[in-house]
Amino acid sequence: MVISPQTEEQIKTLIRNFETAYNADDSESISNYIAKDIVIFTADSEIHGREEFLQKFISNTIHIGDLEIKAEGVIVWISGDTLYENQSAHFTAVCRGTGFNWEIVQIHVSLTSL
Repeated sequence: MVISPQTEEQIKTLIRNFETAYNADDSESISNYIAKDIVIFTADSEIHGREEFLQKFISNTIHIGDLEIKAEGVIVWISGDTLYENQSAHFTAVCRGTGFNWEIVQIHVSLTSL
C-alpha cells in the first residue's frame, strides 16, 4: 500500500529520534518511542517488553541507514541497514499508530557478517 508523505515523515522522525536517544544512552527518551509490549530479536537475544529492554539496555552506538517504509492502516513496517555492535546488519521494525503518535512494537536485527 502507498504510504502518505505525512506518515513517511512521521516514521522517519520516530526512527531518527530513537537512534539519537539510543546513542545518547537516554533510556527515558527511548521509552517514548517503544511500546510497552515491544519484542526485539537479535543474533544473541530475545527481549519482551519495554521494562526488560530498559533493564538489558547496553550502551552502544547504532547508525541507521536508508529506510524502506510500507504501511497498511495504523501498521507500518520498515526495513533497512544499520551498524549494530560495530557490525553491519539488516533490520526490520514494525510500528503502530496509537492515534496520537507512532511507537515501535517489534525490531529484528540480523548481522550480515560474523
